[in-house]
Amino acid sequence: YEIYQCDWSSDVCSSDLSVERGTTQDASRLQIVTSSIVMLVCLSFWPIIEKTLLRNQQEEVSVIADIVPQHGWSRVEKRSIEWAPELNNPTRERIQRFVKDKREIEVFTGIFQRQTWDSKLVTSSNALASDGSIWSLVERGIAHTEISGTPLDTKTGIVLGRGERILAWQWYWIDGLHTGNDIRAKVRQLLARINGRGDASAWVAVYTKANLSPDAGATVLAEFMRDMGDSLDSSLILSTRPGSR
Repeated sequence: YEIYQCDWSSDVCSSDLSVERGTTQDASRLQIVTSSIVMLVCLSFWPIIEKTLLRNQQEEVSVIADIVPQHGWSRVEKRSIEWAPELNNPTRERIQRFVKDKREIEVFTGIFQRQTWDSKLVTSSNALASDGSIWSLVERGIAHTEISGTPLDTKTGIVLGRGERILAWQWYWIDGLHTGNDIRAKVRQLLARINGRGDASAWVAVYTKANLSPDAGATVLAEFMRDMGDSLDSSLILSTRPGSR
């Protein structure tokens, strides 16, 4: 808006004020009418949208695909990290562990599909550490990294417990998009469902021990993302495909 200077003792400003009040009232009425029209349109078309969403439901994901080791990383079946993220009723979840030059990384993947209020991708119930747990989330932040050559800002957290310090990077994968932003993830999910591609999506975390320093842990995570990003991406695509086996 703009502010105009005037002589408040003049009659001109008084008339201007009355005109401005009338304009404001007209704008308010127009806003109410516009909002009502939008609401009526949404209510009118909601049955069609709802049928489309139901018709486009996918077969349930039955397995999370392997992340194929690349660039010197090797798969190790036995875990050395006792901690794991805490998700609320995922459809499937899996932890995969990799080692390179004595540096250890774990990848946690939680798949959500046919989501409900008590089983959904984006919610505070899905956390690196929950209240009452023996593990405590002591630091939070953002990490600027990349996956498959695409920039990615992930959520970060340092988790303490049982004498261990764990550095974790967490983000979402929805319909081919990696994002650490909650709002963007929700919008992407809605668009995927409306366009008939279902709602199968992933809550992803990579983490490593950071007992020496968080910076050292971040270096390991960044190297893993650079080396294994393509393989991780392929695993997520396969894991959210209808009827994946």
